[in-house]
Amino acid sequence: MYRMIYPCLSYFAKGLGVDLRTISYTVTARSLTGLITPFLASIADSRDRKTGMLIGTLTFTVAISLVVLWPTFIAFCLALSLSMVGYLIFVPSLQAYLGNRVPYEKRG
Repeated sequence: MYRMIYPCLSYFAKGLGVDLRTISYTVTARSLTGLITPFLASIADSRDRKTGMLIGTLTFTVAISLVVLWPTFIAFCLALSLSMVGYLIFVPSLQAYLGNRVPYEKRG
């Protein structure tokens, strides 16, 4: 969902009945959710790392399921933004979890 949107953008626009410019703005809005990354990444610090990974996975799954259950342009916009939020919660939590598990000498 993170990178697959770009090559399929024209197909999504046609399927949702909007022009390419409108759906491009949706992708831009999705990318702007990256500005809240510092706040979302702290979930792994304030809670357990596994809890952060679980919250990120559930958020991503709910977002993608939204499009399946309600296939409209509004649902697509919400799904893109929520899936990005899930991604931004999951990845730092996963990296923190692996950082706790892998000894420093064996990293990289």
